[in-house]
Amino acid sequence: MYFEIVPSTVQGSTNLLIRVKDNIVLDYEQKQSITLMVWANETSTRERNSASTTIQLNITNQNDNSPNFTMSEYSASVPEGSSVSTSIITVKAIDKDLPNFGFVSYALRDGDGMFSIDSSGLVTVASDQLDRETKSVYYISVEATDPGGWKDTAQLTVSITDVNDNAPVFRRDYDGYLKENETSFSKPIIVSTTDADIGVNAQVRYSISRTYPIDLDSHFAVDGVTGVLSVVVPLMNSDTSQVAVLVRATDSGTPPLFSDVNVTISLLTPARTCRETACPPCTPILHCEEEETSSSVFFRRCSRCEQGFYRKAGACEVCPRPHAGCRDLICSSATDVHCTSCYPSFYLTGNTCSDCPQTGPDCQQVECTGPRQVTCTKCKDGLFFFNNQCTACPSTILIPDCVDVARDGCFKHWCRKCAPGFFISGTVCDVCPLPDAGCQVAECNSSSSYSNCVRCFHGYHLQGGLCHNVSGQGSTPSQCADHPKADCASLQASLNVCSEPSTACDYCPRYCNMCDTCTQGMPIIG
Repeated sequence: MYFEIVPSTVQGSTNLLIRVKDNIVLDYEQKQSITLMVWANETSTRERNSASTTIQLNITNQNDNSPNFTMSEYSASVPEGSSVSTSIITVKAIDKDLPNFGFVSYALRDGDGMFSIDSSGLVTVASDQLDRETKSVYYISVEATDPGGWKDTAQLTVSITDVNDNAPVFRRDYDGYLKENETSFSKPIIVSTTDADIGVNAQVRYSISRTYPIDLDSHFAVDGVTGVLSVVVPLMNSDTSQVAVLVRATDSGTPPLFSDVNVTISLLTPARTCRETACPPCTPILHCEEEETSSSVFFRRCSRCEQGFYRKAGACEVCPRPHAGCRDLICSSATDVHCTSCYPSFYLTGNTCSDCPQTGPDCQQVECTGPRQVTCTKCKDGLFFFNNQCTACPSTILIPDCVDVARDGCFKHWCRKCAPGFFISGTVCDVCPLPDAGCQVAECNSSSSYSNCVRCFHGYHLQGGLCHNVSGQGSTPSQCADHPKADCASLQASLNVCSEPSTACDYCPRYCNMCDTCTQGMPIIG
């Protein structure tokens, strides 16, 4: 049985109370009304007369279901530079309540203002400043909220895919010296570039665009992959002291992008003096700390290079990096390289850097001094370091009756909005105080403890946010709340509480054991 009548046995006439025994049947989403048949039967007469009546019980809709996302994690991608309103992904949260409590609104958190979401859950681009080279992945929290303030959250990961929007950039300007009738420069000339794009968009090939004077194009060539400039046909009896070779770097994107650099080559002949050509001592040897002394005015050699460079043909070449983890290095040649320090997540073993072993799938960054001396220095999002391991942050549902929890890290959190019937008290939620003893349910502003009654107990009338005694007889409602040992006879006269012991708890929940004596023939409550 889902309902009961109190009292179940009477003499003469009295008011009957129909109350709920099991509220499982009161589900507006399943049934909006219930028909009750009430019977009254004589038990001590010979005729055993009876009567019946029908009660139509209408169930009102309440916000008793929270929205729930169909997935806890979503992932999507969008090209960098996408225009505003470009569609990315549609997320979905379902609220089992019927209208209007079943309506769901969406909001995004931590997207840097780059994305927006509409009422259908469609996530779109909100800014034309998406740049993979600036930020390649966005971790966004999606919130679904119903009209009653109940919420659910899901994680959305948006990856920004590469577009060929960066041209190759040459590392520096280049120059060199070439003797007439020679097929090699005084030191090798190797051009190189960087490209902020990735993949095929960053693959670069080199070519000679033009030379000046223009009739010298056929004398030079450049390796398309390595960028090494070479002399194809020696120069003889040239009437110019300098040649400019314009080298072009073109990437493999669609459409391809390119940039040019001038390589200035000074031509050296026995008849040409320092006054007629650029004086070599005026141009320092790059990355050289000390030069060798020489009797020749045109040829200089480096005897000691900066750290990270090695001597080759009298010049300084950059030491090749043997491993991505190598931070500082020294070398004596292109093949004799010694790492002296490593980046985080690597450790030095001999002259090279090795990957640190992973401490677990939840660790994002580690530091180590060896394969067995590993320390996790950064856990993945949503985790914190505890007892030498990454542990999940406590759930945001740490504040009872709070529907919107603000968080700063794992442990600093506070309530921004309480559930109906509660208000914010410091960082937590407290129940809205009952304005008077006849009030059964009160409501108050989430940020204030001032309350209004929204539902009174039987025997009271709601008016202006307060409950007033309907009969106006006997004790005032405050007597029940203020005095544990209230006058049972007065309460019986006005509320009929002594007819059923449990009734006292319904009308005076603070003092269930409130009666010492009752009117004659009535049981003692408690």
